[in-house]
Amino acid sequence: MPPYMTMGQVPPKRHTEFRSEDGKLYREEVFGTEGFEGVESILYHHHPPTEVNELLGSRGVAPEPWEPEQHRHHHLRCGKIGGGGDAIDARRVVLFNDEVRLAMVVPDQPMERFFRNGGADELWFVREGEGYLDTVFGEVYYREGDYVHVPRGTTYRFRDATGHKFYLIESSDPIHIPHEFTNRWGQLLEGAPYSERDLHGPKDLITRDEEGAFELDVKIDDHISTYELDNHPFDVVGWDGYNYPFTFNISDYEPITGKIHQPPPAHITFETDSFEIISWVPRKVDYHPDAIPAPYYHSNIDTDEVIFYIGGEFSSREGISDASLTLHRRGLHHGPQPGRYEGSIGIEEVEETSVMIEADSPFQTTEHARQVDEDEYMFSWKE
Repeated sequence: MPPYMTMGQVPPKRHTEFRSEDGKLYREEVFGTEGFEGVESILYHHHPPTEVNELLGSRGVAPEPWEPEQHRHHHLRCGKIGGGGDAIDARRVVLFNDEVRLAMVVPDQPMERFFRNGGADELWFVREGEGYLDTVFGEVYYREGDYVHVPRGTTYRFRDATGHKFYLIESSDPIHIPHEFTNRWGQLLEGAPYSERDLHGPKDLITRDEEGAFELDVKIDDHISTYELDNHPFDVVGWDGYNYPFTFNISDYEPITGKIHQPPPAHITFETDSFEIISWVPRKVDYHPDAIPAPYYHSNIDTDEVIFYIGGEFSSREGISDASLTLHRRGLHHGPQPGRYEGSIGIEEVEETSVMIEADSPFQTTEHARQVDEDEYMFSWKE
C-alpha cells in the first residue's frame, strides 16, 4: 500500500461529529477493500454519497472472444487499434481471463460523465500524454511513463485525455506493492527497487459543493450502469488513509542487476494473487566474464506471459513496433530470436523499456486481437 496521506479537513477522531463553521454535519464514508480488513481511507462529504436521482439504464461491455485455430504465440500490432469514444468507451480489450483484462485505450473524445469501477482495480500505463485525472480524492497529475493506480470504487473523470495513449490493466484482485518490498510495519525496504518518494498521490483537493444533474457510470463485471446524481460527486472536504489513487513512473524503477542474467521476478513492480506486473527498464547487464545477457530459452509451464513494448531495442528480438504486444503461451518454448543469443555476449547495457504480465490463468484473445495479430510470429525463431 502507499504511505499514509491526508488532505483537506478531517476531525481529530474518526466516527465522531464533524461539522462546518455554520454547523452543517459532514457525512463520513469509509472507503475500504476486502471488507473491513484491507486498506482503507475515510472521506468527509458535504452530502450523503448514497443520493441518486434516477436510474438511466445499463450497457454490456463484455469482450468478444476470438478462438485461434491452434495454441500458439501471438504478436499483436496494437498501435493499429484506433480510438472511439472517451477514456471509458475507447477501451479495446485484447486479452482477458477471469482475473484481469488488458486493453489499449486511445480516447478521441473528452469524458462527460463520471466513472467508477466497482469491481476491479485499474492500473493505467501512460504510453503518450500528460494531464490530470480528477478524482474524489483530488486531482492526480500524470505524464508519459506513469503507472496510474486507481483503486476499485474510486469515482473519477479524466480532465481531457483526447489523443493520449494508454495500456490498461483491469484486475478483479487488488493490485498492491509486493510484500517482499516492505518490512513488517509496511515501510518500503532499503533493498526495494523504489521508495515512498517515488509514489505520488493527489496534488490538490478541489471540493465541489454543487447541486445539479451529474451522470455517473458504474462498472460491475461486464456491465456499466448509469445513474443521475443530484450533487457533484467531488464534494469531499477532507480525507485520510492508505487507500487512494497514486502514480509511479517507470523511469524511477531501480532495476536489480547481477553477475548473471536476472529472471523476470527480479524486476517485479506490482502484484496480485493471480498475476505479476514487471518493469523492464534501461540497465547495466551481467558482469560475469562468460555471461550471456540475453534471456535463456524457456517454456512458461505454469503461466501466460504478456509484454507491452514501450521503447528502445529489446535485447531478445527484432521487428517490434510502436505498441507491440506479445503473448507467449504456456507449454511452448520461446526466447531470443536467431542471432540475439550469441549477439548479446559482451554488451554492457540495454535500453529496452516494457511492461510484462505473468498470469497464472491462461488468457483468451478477443476480436480486437485478431484484427492486429501477426500470423507469422510463431515462426520468428526459425534459423
